[in-house]
Amino acid sequence: MQRTARILTLLMLALLLPGSVRAAVTLKYFRVAQVSATAVKLEWETATELDHAMFALSRADAEDGDYQTLETFPAEGDAVSGAYYSFTDTSVAPGRTYWYKLEDLDANGVLNESAAPIAVYVPAEDEPTPTAAPPTSTLAPPTSTSAAIPTPTSLVIQPTAAPGEMTPAATVTPSPEAAASPAPAQPTPTPIRFPTPSGSRPPAADRDNATLLLIIGLASLAGAAILGILALRTLR
Repeated sequence: MQRTARILTLLMLALLLPGSVRAAVTLKYFRVAQVSATAVKLEWETATELDHAMFALSRADAEDGDYQTLETFPAEGDAVSGAYYSFTDTSVAPGRTYWYKLEDLDANGVLNESAAPIAVYVPAEDEPTPTAAPPTSTLAPPTSTSAAIPTPTSLVIQPTAAPGEMTPAATVTPSPEAAASPAPAQPTPTPIRFPTPSGSRPPAADRDNATLLLIIGLASLAGAAILGILALRTLR
């Protein structure tokens, strides 16, 4: 609906306004697409072309020089949408500068300048192609931040003490390499106490308690035996 309304509006303006006023070309760009030692490619694009007949592309050796028409291009756009155009000029000489001018011709035969002339330099065949220099690294070399690894020490285990006695603490003897370099202060090792082996002799108090329990058990058995004998005699 919006596209139809736009077309109707443009048509009404085209019918009401004089031809010299309503002819118009909306140009998006006019630029150089590619340049080599043997050719120059130009391109341009329009947004709208109202009452437009054709484009004319001209070339001169200076901006205010005598422009000669290279090619004409029939209009391909309309009042609603534009078109894309391009042209490759192969009649160029290396090492020279050319000026290109774009003009549009309306339906009334009026020639209008579409864009300002643009200058194009054609490089010579032996001219080196400029290349981008490789980026220079400004980063400093990485600095190692890893801490020094301490020299391993040898662990010496002292022999186990006799049953019932306190086992001496395990001591750590540094290796010769570690002794040569200063080492951080180590905390004093805590003595390690191992439990008494199962085969060791129990304390005196435990022995007395065991003897007492044994005597009581034997007395109980003897009393039970006497009671049994007395009971048998009574039954007889």
